[in-house]
Amino acid sequence: IVAVKVFHSRVMLNPSKLKILQREFVIIRQLRHEHIVQFLGHGIVGNLLYFVFEFVDGITLKDFISAQAGRVSLTELAAIFLGVLDGLAYAHRARLSTRTSNGVIREWEGIIHRDLSPESILLARGANGWIAKLTDFQLSKTFEDAGITDITTPEDMLGRPMYWPREQLTHYKYLNPATDVFSAAAIFYEALTGKWVREGFHQLIQKGRQGGYTPSMSDYMTVIATRPVVPIRERIAQIPEPLARVIDRALREKEIPQDDRSIQKELRILRYPDAGVFRENLLKAFQEIGVGASN
Repeated sequence: IVAVKVFHSRVMLNPSKLKILQREFVIIRQLRHEHIVQFLGHGIVGNLLYFVFEFVDGITLKDFISAQAGRVSLTELAAIFLGVLDGLAYAHRARLSTRTSNGVIREWEGIIHRDLSPESILLARGANGWIAKLTDFQLSKTFEDAGITDITTPEDMLGRPMYWPREQLTHYKYLNPATDVFSAAAIFYEALTGKWVREGFHQLIQKGRQGGYTPSMSDYMTVIATRPVVPIRERIAQIPEPLARVIDRALREKEIPQDDRSIQKELRILRYPDAGVFRENLLKAFQEIGVGASN
C-alpha cells in the first residue's frame, strides 16, 4: 500500500522542465529516516504529475491539534515534537548527491524543507504512541526551479505563510536550516497556545470570510512584514520559562543583510543553526521542567 499525491499543471511540461524535476526528485528520494515519509517515485501523464510516498496509517498534525480543541498538552506534544526535530535534523545534516546535466556528480551536506506546516507533519500510529513523520520536502522549490508556477494542489497553497519567517519573503533563494527552525518552532507554538505566532492572520482570514473573498498572498506577506512574533508567555503566562526561552530564540527575527553570505551567518547566530541544535536545547528544557520525553 502506498500514498499517491496528484498535482495538475495548467501548462504542458516541456522536456527541460522535466529534467529539472527529475534531478530534484533524485535528491529527495535519498532521505531515509524513521521520522521522514519515504518518497518512492513519481510519474507524469500529460500535464498531471503524481508522487508516490510511503503510506502512513495515521493523521496530520493539523487534524490532531483540531481533535484536541486547538491546544495540545505539553506532555503529549513533547515526544511528537522531538520526533519532528529528529527527522529535520537528519535532513539538515544528510550527505546528498546528484548528477548534473553534464554528468558530473555533485555532493553536499543537508537539505531544508522550506514549507513546514501542521499539514506536512503526519502522525503514524505506533505501538507506544504517535510517530511523527515529515513529508513534502522542498516540493514548492522543486516546482519553482522547474519553472512550473501554475499548479493546482490538494491544499490551498504549497506554502503556509503562518509559519514563515520574514527572510522567506526577502531572501527566498538563500534560506538555510535556521529558516526551518523558525517554522518548526511556530508549529510547536501554535500547538501549545492555540494561536499563530503573529497577530493579524486571524483578522485577515475573518475579514475575508465576512467579505466573501480569499486573502491573497500579498495580504499574508503584509502581515509577515509588519507584525512581529508575540513572545510565547504573552500568550500563556504558565508556559515554563526554560521552555519559553528556547522557543522564543527559535523565533527570533531581525533585518538581515542582502548578500547571501551574510544571511547564512546571521540566521545561524540569530536562532539555532539547525534542527539538531534546536532539539538539543529543547530536550534540555524538557528535562529542566520535568517533562518526560524520550531522547
